[in-house]
Amino acid sequence: MVLADEGISNGSAVTSDHWAIYRQLRGTWEGQMDDRLGQGSAQRRYELIFDEQFLMGWHESVRLPQEKSPHGDFHQELSIFSFDTERNTVVLRQFIIEGFVLQFACDSEATRIICNAEEVENGPDMKARLTIEFENEFRFS
Repeated sequence: MVLADEGISNGSAVTSDHWAIYRQLRGTWEGQMDDRLGQGSAQRRYELIFDEQFLMGWHESVRLPQEKSPHGDFHQELSIFSFDTERNTVVLRQFIIEGFVLQFACDSEATRIICNAEEVENGPDMKARLTIEFENEFRFS
């Protein structure tokens, strides 16, 4: 994903708070994707809300009909990151257009966020992991 509005500062300076690496997500991101379902385009938006208590993200992606996805695909998800003070960890809850709700525990390194699913609502046999790699302040995958 590539930052669409390069005028937004993504706070790449290191801070001591639990949102330090997550601040790099702020802004509107656009890009192309190529995965097991085929090629498409995606847009993500992230912003800190409620006096920086939560990080909210919105994701939309579109794949036109193609061999790997004959009917095409339109995907949406709402992501809410919060900080669990009892566990001292960032928790991600994703609400997916297909009706799934996933809860992840997240860990971070200098240029990477790794979130492992703890609970899945409406998809009990699902397992999920989300990894975000920051290539620079204007690109992540």
